Amino acid sequence: MKTKKDSRIGRKLAMLLFVTSLVTLVLIYISPQWLAEFLDFLYGIIGALILVNVIYLGRLVFKIIKSRGDRKKLYNTCMVMLINIPFLLSFMFVGFVIKSNLRITFTNKTGVPLTNIKMTGCEDFTIPSLAKGQSKTIWVDVNNDCSVSIIYEKEGAVIEEKVVGYATPGFGERVKYAIGGQK
Repeated sequence: MKTKKDSRIGRKLAMLLFVTSLVTLVLIYISPQWLAEFLDFLYGIIGALILVNVIYLGRLVFKIIKSRGDRKKLYNTCMVMLINIPFLLSFMFVGFVIKSNLRITFTNKTGVPLTNIKMTGCEDFTIPSLAKGQSKTIWVDVNNDCSVSIIYEKEGAVIEEKVVGYATPGFGERVKYAIGGQK
């Protein structure tokens, strides 16, 4: 009876950690800037859940060692809890990759097609052409503190615009930038 209860609690803890980690990963991907503080709270929750899972896993292993009866349920629960570890590590890796990038969506609001749009700063990149009203999303790897600017030519005049004033690793964000839009 006690083995069944321990097994059920272990599976629920493992599922709670998995779901919380997955939700956090999704929120990191879709997050607007105002959600950053909530994500920090979720990181704390995940850290606490990892600690509780490890302690409970140790408790189950101790019960397996001491138990003479039905160990199969406890073994299975331990396996479910251990299988969570690679998923959690991969979620963390993907989350760190996302948080180390700027996702900039450029939209041409100039009213004329643009060609040879050069992005400089964190990474150099060229957008060959952008039709009037067209958008293009670029992922920019942020390896150190930097800023992002674009240089383009409109009706013979070279125009430079600052897109992101300051970016630092681990604080990636989604930016929507209207080229030629009103400041």
